[in-house]
Amino acid sequence: MKSNETFTFMNHQRLAEIVENADKRIVYAAPGIAAIVARAMVGFAERCEKSRLRVILDTNPEAIRLGFGEFEGIKTLIDAGIEIRKATNLRIAVVLADDLAWVFSPTSEFIFNQPTYGVSNALAVNQSFALEVLQAMAPDVAVTEDILEEPVLSDSKEAEIGRQSVSMEEIKKIDSSLKENPPQRFDAARRVRVYQGLISFIEITLEGYRIATHTLKIPTTLLGISQDRVVSERINATYRLIDRDSQLSGGAAEIERKLQEIRRDFTASTGKKYGVVILRRNIPLFEKAIQELRSDLSAFSKKVEQMLDAEISATLDRLVALFVPLVLENPPKALQYQSIGDLDEKTARRFVVYELGQVLPNAKSLVNRMRLDYYFKDVTFSSLNDPEFKRAVEEKFRLINFSKLYDEEETLGQKTT
Repeated sequence: MKSNETFTFMNHQRLAEIVENADKRIVYAAPGIAAIVARAMVGFAERCEKSRLRVILDTNPEAIRLGFGEFEGIKTLIDAGIEIRKATNLRIAVVLADDLAWVFSPTSEFIFNQPTYGVSNALAVNQSFALEVLQAMAPDVAVTEDILEEPVLSDSKEAEIGRQSVSMEEIKKIDSSLKENPPQRFDAARRVRVYQGLISFIEITLEGYRIATHTLKIPTTLLGISQDRVVSERINATYRLIDRDSQLSGGAAEIERKLQEIRRDFTASTGKKYGVVILRRNIPLFEKAIQELRSDLSAFSKKVEQMLDAEISATLDRLVALFVPLVLENPPKALQYQSIGDLDEKTARRFVVYELGQVLPNAKSLVNRMRLDYYFKDVTFSSLNDPEFKRAVEEKFRLINFSKLYDEEETLGQKTT
């Protein structure tokens, strides 16, 4: 790294080195602080006066969960008796060390690894700019050190950030919050992001299309009315709504075949324990194929509706022909209690038709049940904590170099050659 570079990088290690080499003043403002930097500040406070050190942080626990520093860093400063001032929602960082200063973009380790040489996340600023920044952050330090000319100082000499100190009560609340909802391991969190950018879980459901497999439940009033054991065994509690040889069976099979092609081409099963995944880059093509299949399903449903009424009517005729003689032979109690006089075929037929009508669906209701849906779900931290899941994914997508993707250079763009 060249000492005169304007565009440069700033990470925890370099910050610690800057603090260790300072002997006049340190003013630091950032969303958080790493333990290694906090220890360097403790060392500075021991060899210099504490009044020459100013630390301003966003002490919201969420900033730590996002990877802006560590609670250990805050605790290290507090244990050493170093004052911390607060700046809520601070998302830029500044460090002034003696007569040098840098403004930089702090790194969220939830997303990125710490930057190294080749990554530009910091600007080295000139002394004049640094002194104005010092006035905005710690004018009392500026006045104490007598390093600013009078025209630069404002009349109020009041800091724009870090006006209030963080209390011990606030420190305890931060500690409690982080214990209740601790940060994820940042290396694992970044790996989750790699997977989330690569694959998604997917559920595909196709319902109501197997019209030929629909059955109806025979009313209890019609079951067990035959005295003939052979006849009784022929009458099941359920009855196939559509004949096995119906043309409707073929259309459903074609829909199912096309869906199987989509599953085969776009998805991969990682086992019953985990589910089915899809490469995110293939989602647009997958959705196009699903839309085409939905059009086929819509055309099939219209064809089914035209034919279904006739099929249901034929089924009703067959059942009426079966049950009317049985009802005449052994009238069920429900019929006996409703009829007057001798039972004739017309009354028996009306009874059978009514009872079957309570369980027979209409064509419209069956067609409306046809649905083709899909749902995406992100890969989670808990999934990636299971080595079997990672092995299953890598086994299914053998052509993808996962080791290369895990490298920060490839996944996060943090390192350059």
